[in-house]
Amino acid sequence: MKGWQTLKTSDPVRRRAGDGLTALALLVAAAFPIRERFEEYGWLSMALGPSAPWVWLAVVAWIASVFLAIRWRGRWWLLLTAPIVFYPAYMVGVIIVGCTRGACL
Repeated sequence: MKGWQTLKTSDPVRRRAGDGLTALALLVAAAFPIRERFEEYGWLSMALGPSAPWVWLAVVAWIASVFLAIRWRGRWWLLLTAPIVFYPAYMVGVIIVGCTRGACL
């Protein structure tokens, strides 16, 4: 794993980018509960409402930033924010599975 150590710490540009990606991941994780409070139906409006494309884009940005922050800076603790970010996606999955079994809203 010689390449991993070199990639992780040697480049100061990647070091600064890793810090920025960490900030982005934390910003998305902090914004989700706040945004959910202001939605009419909470996570349901977030995941399937008019702002859904932005929510799903934020989820993709969170995934990419956490992956790169872990790779470049070794910040595994960012995975602790996963339940906050994936909660709307998980609940939509539960609804879809329920609807396929005939128990829709």
